[in-house]
Amino acid sequence: MERYILKSPQEGIAVARAYRVDDPDVPSENQGSSAVSLEEAVAGLKEDLLSTAAVADVDYSEMLEAQIMLLRDPSFSGRALALVRDEGMEPIQAVEVASRELEEEFAANANPIVRGRTADVRGLRDELIARLTGQKRDRLSEPVILAGEEISPAFLLQLDRSLISGIVTAKGSATSHLAVLAGNYGIPYLYGSRDAVAQVNDGDRLIIDGTELITEPDDATLQEALRKAELRSESAGQASGTGKTRIYANVGSLQDVEAAVAADAGGIGLMRTEFLFLKRDTEPSEDEQYEVYRRAAELMGTREMTIRTMDIGADKKAPWLPMADEINPALGCRGIRVSLANEAVFRKQVRALLRAAAVGNIKIMLPMIAAVWEYDEVSRIIGSCADELERDGTPYRIPEVGVMIETPAAVMMAPELAEKAAFFSVGTNDLTQYTMALDRESNDPGRYEESGIEPVLRLVSMLVKAAHEHGVTVSVCGELAGNSATIRRFIEAGVDKLSVSVSKLEATRAKALEAEQTITAAKALKEKHATAAGQAREAEQAIVEATVSAGFDIVSPVDGTVVPMEEIPDPAFSSGSLGKCLGILPENGTICAPCDGVITGIAETGHAFTVERAGGGTILVHVGIDTVGLGGKGFSVNAAVGDRVTAGQPVLEADIETIAEAGLSSMVIVVCME
Repeated sequence: MERYILKSPQEGIAVARAYRVDDPDVPSENQGSSAVSLEEAVAGLKEDLLSTAAVADVDYSEMLEAQIMLLRDPSFSGRALALVRDEGMEPIQAVEVASRELEEEFAANANPIVRGRTADVRGLRDELIARLTGQKRDRLSEPVILAGEEISPAFLLQLDRSLISGIVTAKGSATSHLAVLAGNYGIPYLYGSRDAVAQVNDGDRLIIDGTELITEPDDATLQEALRKAELRSESAGQASGTGKTRIYANVGSLQDVEAAVAADAGGIGLMRTEFLFLKRDTEPSEDEQYEVYRRAAELMGTREMTIRTMDIGADKKAPWLPMADEINPALGCRGIRVSLANEAVFRKQVRALLRAAAVGNIKIMLPMIAAVWEYDEVSRIIGSCADELERDGTPYRIPEVGVMIETPAAVMMAPELAEKAAFFSVGTNDLTQYTMALDRESNDPGRYEESGIEPVLRLVSMLVKAAHEHGVTVSVCGELAGNSATIRRFIEAGVDKLSVSVSKLEATRAKALEAEQTITAAKALKEKHATAAGQAREAEQAIVEATVSAGFDIVSPVDGTVVPMEEIPDPAFSSGSLGKCLGILPENGTICAPCDGVITGIAETGHAFTVERAGGGTILVHVGIDTVGLGGKGFSVNAAVGDRVTAGQPVLEADIETIAEAGLSSMVIVVCME
């Protein structure tokens, strides 16, 4: 049994056999012995990708369609087929050559999105070679944990998700498409250790527990993991809500909305509308959009629903909307910039949203706002669209309008934006990317990605402070919203809502509730310590006041609660016959010198001592009522008669529990003797 700690954007617990996803075996000899022809392999893979894309959610079908376009690219499959046809090259070798050439071409491109496509090329290469050699790998018969150097999203999307218990890869990224898929499917995912993955063999028993990978566990470890998995499942089913922090769902289709309702989401924190604009050759009409928004609102009933305006651009292109090629689309025309650059298109969406808001609890959210003037421009358009609907006699309502905070610029301008926007929603994926200047699809982000979490958390804290000063709520809807390692930090920062994929709702509710309970307990403990510290200061002040007439100052010998002289349960002290005094109910057993001076006496049983101050006057410190009867049990003296001591220096240790077990009071009495 071996244990490894890896990185995890999607924690959980999983117990299953390993299913290795590696480069397919290539025959060392007779490469021509292909199970099928290259034409058949390309056609079969294309058909599988197309059928999967037809039923996939919009975000995932985009990934698949990108793979399909790549498969159709003359530089890839066309090049491989030409090598076989014109140069007589064996099919497997032709695929490897075409793949290597295209990878090198992509790797040299200045556009980071294009550079990131090298992993897609490798994934298609492996799929084709697997088919050519009869090693098709997409049929699962039992629950497994996928393990390999890297796993392409297209490969994962072709599998039966109900049989994928977990994923472990050597390479990875918390914001990669694979991580997003794992998060949305609720699949525990670990990455970042070649050593760990290298030790995993096909069929090995594996356990994923949080960030830990356990290989070939012993029986005790296996049974404990199975017990935890069962408890996790039960607690997720019982977690219907949390405290102050509201848990909402992220959705990308009407089917997702139905799933969110079934999962009892508190609301919709983010409804992506890209599914209306992508995967089509014509622009969606206003009425078409209205029907979708209206239906979504009806499904949610009275619960609020935040709909984000179209967030296209960068790697999300609409075929019907011409857009100029950019060297770095992630830093170019995307999000609200596309909407403002295509106002006629944007106005149709705004009108549809205003109409739907008249029949449902809808809010509008604007993506990629980085400057106040952008919000002002949108406000102008909303006002103009409202005027048009008013003139037409069409029912409408102007709902609350908020912004997505996805750039450091938006955080810096939060005070100004908060004077205009109704709410903020943090997109942590892009905020991390822009904060760290790190492409979220980078193949090897390494420590940079992990280092980006803390800056983003600090930016969120700054944002919450500025927002709450203006009465604006803040939600988090990026991947970190459902990350068990960051949920508590968001709640501590004062985030009002966490919005996650439907599959993460139950786990996030449970984790948020646990975090709130922990924070409440910590706050209570802090307040208790603050009260104790205040009482200690009161004790010190009371002693000072009680000894003013004696002409010298002292400090409290112990932290605790002050008891007036007349309430001390021993007439020898409460009568004042020994001198002015007070009691202290101690919080610990370390008893210190109350002033600078010399130890002039120590009780034989160690429960009391006297200190004479150089300027005159004697202080008696007596621990407990009737503790002389213990005969020294529970007391340990750290000084001797004649020793010089300074105020606050420990003199004796008293075992408070021993005194209590004897049925005695541990009250410390301080007497200013004449």
